[in-house]
Amino acid sequence: MTFIADLWANIQIFISNYTYYYGTVTNIVLALIAIGYLVIGVVKTSRLPSVPKRRGEIKYLAPESDTVASASKSLSEAIRCVTVTGDRDELEKLLVFLKNRYKNVFSKAKISVLPSGAMLLQVKSPQSSERKPVMLCGHMDVVPASGEWKVAPFSGFDDGSAVWGRGALDCKGGMIAIFEALESLLASGYAPKRDLYFAFGADEETGGSQGAAKIAEYFEKRNMEFEFILNEGGALSSAHMGNKLFPAAVVAVAEKASMSVKITANAEGGHAAVPGKKTSVGILSEAVCRIENAPMHRRFLPCVERYLKMSSPALSYFQRFCLANDHVMRPFLYMTFRHDRHIAPLFRTTLVPTQLKGADAANVIADQSHVIVNVRILQGDTVEKVIEHISAILRDLPVTVEAIGDAVPSRISDTNTESYALLLKTIEKHFGAITVIPALVTRGSDMMHYEKFAENIYRFTPVMMSQKQVDSIHGTNEYIKKEALGVAVEFYKSLLSSM
Repeated sequence: MTFIADLWANIQIFISNYTYYYGTVTNIVLALIAIGYLVIGVVKTSRLPSVPKRRGEIKYLAPESDTVASASKSLSEAIRCVTVTGDRDELEKLLVFLKNRYKNVFSKAKISVLPSGAMLLQVKSPQSSERKPVMLCGHMDVVPASGEWKVAPFSGFDDGSAVWGRGALDCKGGMIAIFEALESLLASGYAPKRDLYFAFGADEETGGSQGAAKIAEYFEKRNMEFEFILNEGGALSSAHMGNKLFPAAVVAVAEKASMSVKITANAEGGHAAVPGKKTSVGILSEAVCRIENAPMHRRFLPCVERYLKMSSPALSYFQRFCLANDHVMRPFLYMTFRHDRHIAPLFRTTLVPTQLKGADAANVIADQSHVIVNVRILQGDTVEKVIEHISAILRDLPVTVEAIGDAVPSRISDTNTESYALLLKTIEKHFGAITVIPALVTRGSDMMHYEKFAENIYRFTPVMMSQKQVDSIHGTNEYIKKEALGVAVEFYKSLLSSM
């Protein structure tokens, strides 16, 4: 209270002094201007919706029980194939399973399996058409399963309501839903009005250099061009940004680029019993502290602004006020989201130290150590800017900074297209008048290899996910609700039937 009293006293002193030198009229004018700005700000804030147009739970079209049972059984089998990136034998088991399970797909589609195990399917239209083909994507590989799980991570355990295991969401669930939909359609005599392609990578989790990149070479040789490409990415939530009365479908229209930076320090090594003044690990520790305390410059992209404005019912009043008046309130806008792990990364390129390697033994001083910094590049930044930033803050340290790989952030796909309208229509058909929000995602994928073949790439998986499920991706206890899997099958059937 003392601080507030002192602050109020200082304000009164300032006003009295200002009045003495410049007069009461000037003070009144300044006060009116301030009030005017406040009123305008409040009016602009009122234009942002504070309540969702559609409240409560999402009412989706319930799938047939046979559809749910078939898809769930197939997903359980697929999860039992331990297709951690690089395990070719397990990937071969998955390919054999898919071939035996989906006989219509493998007999009626043109199938190409690459040396890496990646697979490309083509379903040709029986009639000639000038319409560009469309491609749906996914991947068969998964990340390793570490940590404590409730069930064995590669058991494909079916508890009656959900299927558990690594890849249930990322992204064998989506892949199986696509196969189930295509198998059902082809069995009923379905003939697409345009050529359809389905690409399933075998190394998406490590960038897709042997999967999507090789499929892209196939497209390059044939001068392929797609109307649009649909990949995994956004999903459905019954509580968008934590608001239980705000169901939404997030369709990612862009993604940040992913790459790494290796920082190496050299120092005198030897026995830990006779240390020198500095060690390579100590030097890197200082480098890590500097990197974490000197983030890259923040920027407010138009697509992020659109995402936040469409998400405004989930925001606090002050956040909406800052958003509506961001031209003067932008620093405060950044401040309000500074602790939000999902929103804050949308404002800047992020630098996160993830791996540090020193000596191989506890009693050895390493003469050379290195740290790996994972970088997610925001649209407008480049690898060169990242290296320049890191080098500048580490200039006086005896380290070398090296970029591992190259990366360019994706284009931001247009939402004013027939393709996006089709996606929107299909979402609303299966999930009701739900709010569909275009977004930028911070997680990368192998879509960078396909960018030259389609003007628009959308990232959406038609699966309802809780925040707990989202956190399980690359985490522990990954699972998908069986009914949600069945809904995804019906969604893909509708989408494919409309093209």
